[in-house]
Amino acid sequence: MIRGLNLLKVKNRKLVQIILGTVITLVCLWLAVPGSGLASKWNGLHVTLAALKSAEFIWLVPMMGLLAIFYLTKAYRWALLLVPVRRLRTHQVFPATIIGFMGNNVLPAHLGELVRMLVLSKSFSLSKTSVFSSIVLERLLDAIAVIILLGFAGLSLKLPESYEYSGIVAAAGAFVALLCLILYAYRSHKVLLFWNNHFHFIPAKAHARVARMITSSSQGMDTLRNPTRFLYLIFFSVLHWSILVLYAYLVFMAFSIELPFQAAILVLCGTMVAAAVPAAPGFWGVVQAAFTIVLKPLGVPAHVALAASVYYLASQYVPTTATGLIFLAHSGFRLAEISSESIESSLEAAS
Repeated sequence: MIRGLNLLKVKNRKLVQIILGTVITLVCLWLAVPGSGLASKWNGLHVTLAALKSAEFIWLVPMMGLLAIFYLTKAYRWALLLVPVRRLRTHQVFPATIIGFMGNNVLPAHLGELVRMLVLSKSFSLSKTSVFSSIVLERLLDAIAVIILLGFAGLSLKLPESYEYSGIVAAAGAFVALLCLILYAYRSHKVLLFWNNHFHFIPAKAHARVARMITSSSQGMDTLRNPTRFLYLIFFSVLHWSILVLYAYLVFMAFSIELPFQAAILVLCGTMVAAAVPAAPGFWGVVQAAFTIVLKPLGVPAHVALAASVYYLASQYVPTTATGLIFLAHSGFRLAEISSESIESSLEAAS
């Protein structure tokens, strides 16, 4: 009976996520296509397609190399974050990393993060909570690195006021999150004591589950207790995301977009914000909207920005999805099974 109710919850959650993601994607695509009415939008699609056909596809060769380096450095950094849980090599973490990116491309609600957590934890018998806490810390490092890059762009490029305000808000949010995680890493026993002493009204099963999560999550946050390692990870994260900045700049080259290198940092920031929106799988629509919104104040025509966004996203989507499916086939996991378990995990965390 309980199992049946959980399956019903999973199916309902999937349906809601698919509908919401589809609506958001369609709205973003509508906004990204040049024009104000249906006829002008149709014409906008034609000029966008013409711009896409005129792109120099030779740039895809170095871009594929950069994409491979980006995924390798991401796996290397994740392995470093997992050291307090278990020492793993980059090649051991790499398959789960690629499978996670593939999951984001084909599953709703950015389930790729939970998919890679499950694949890695099951492959090496690790605590799911500890692995997930390393992903949380990874996300924080991403935010800090991109804010540093945005600060560099702001010092060397005149930005619109809206960009500057957004950067300040993002920096403040990252600082608060970092402070909370540091306090948790150094005082996790006090957090557990506070939970046990003041939340007796929570049902016993849920109370015990949260207590276990508090205990096991602190292990994944152990990196914060080593300032030297954490500073190295921040430095490495800046280098890691600079690879994708260069990737975006090569897209500029493919479309003869004459903008400085710092403009590619703005595109990266825009796409990262877009990736947080619960759109359809693969980030289609939100990335197109991000490109047009970011590049419009810099003088790039809307149809060129839209064509560049398709070039940028498709060049990542196709090889990442294909490679992820190959690794998934060799891992012994099934996509349907692992995606359902990912949704169940998210439901447990929310309940």
